Amino acid sequence: MSGREVFERAWRESGVLSTALLPFALGFRAAVATRRLLWRVGAIPCHRAPVPVVSVGNLTVGGTGKTPMAIFVARCLAERGHRPAILSRGYGGRLGQGPRLVGRDGRADLSAEEAGDEALVLVERSGVPVVGGADRVAAATLAVAQGADVIVLDDGFQHWRLARDLELVLVDGHGGFGNGRLLPAGPLREGLAALRRADALIVTKVRPEARLEARLERVARGRPILHARLVAREMVRWEGGTRIVAPLGGLLGRSVVLVSAIADPTSFYELAGELDIHAEDVLEFPDHHVFTQADWQRITQAAGMVDHVLCTEKDLAKLRHLPFARGRLVALGVGMEFDAADGAVLARLLEERATVPVGTARA
Repeated sequence: MSGREVFERAWRESGVLSTALLPFALGFRAAVATRRLLWRVGAIPCHRAPVPVVSVGNLTVGGTGKTPMAIFVARCLAERGHRPAILSRGYGGRLGQGPRLVGRDGRADLSAEEAGDEALVLVERSGVPVVGGADRVAAATLAVAQGADVIVLDDGFQHWRLARDLELVLVDGHGGFGNGRLLPAGPLREGLAALRRADALIVTKVRPEARLEARLERVARGRPILHARLVAREMVRWEGGTRIVAPLGGLLGRSVVLVSAIADPTSFYELAGELDIHAEDVLEFPDHHVFTQADWQRITQAAGMVDHVLCTEKDLAKLRHLPFARGRLVALGVGMEFDAADGAVLARLLEERATVPVGTARA
């Protein structure tokens, strides 16, 4: 069991390990409070971009579906005639402060090693410009220079230097807030009171149990609580540098080995389980794992005579450079889906808070 798996198990309950880490969690809380105070008094300057900014973030460590939600928001804006760009921190890549244009129009100009796996998925699935780099203010400036009239800030809830016009906070319908403790004793990046900064809460993956729903209503009173679910849409593979999309029917009745290197693969397994496939083995790697030749050999050996190695799109961004047999490595293309009522609420929020009329300057 990896160190992360040990922590994730501890974060689900208030056991011995979590309790032992409480003094460190108090130190983390103090650091978060100090940083927020510095922001409030202006010691950490807050920059306002000349275009609206939508933040997609969460309160817990990983696994809430920020990447597919950022893609959903960007597509929603583009379908309404706007020119969105997505800002990605480029986690797992070598961008540093940046900023750099990762790609646009569905084609990445950088590799997963340079930009990180999430940034490549954002480019290839959203079709809009994606700018990477830890300096979000500089990234926003580059995005506007690329023609963006609205910015989608991926993983932005704990970012203070770039002002936002709409704050969307995702909550994992599976795990909620774990044991409710701050890092490293629990999965929280901030206390639950931080949810009051949100303009809307979006519960992802599954509809939560009544207790979690009531807790959200109590903590973030007056904020709309929306519900989104991950759905499998297509089968994706790469051949000769080209992204090829095919119907899910190509997986039906096939034998596969499941491979994942994401924070919480539960949803990936559930979506795969909804298909008529036969999973012969499951291989898990740490989040944002950089696959090596030895990993390829391990996967290939486990795959044996199965039809496909089935992974997530984030993993495909890194695995596709390894010499798998043609057509054998495929990813499950997923997306976020809202019911009509919740989708209408989100669309209204985007129009009211995240767009400006074409040709007008932002104050």
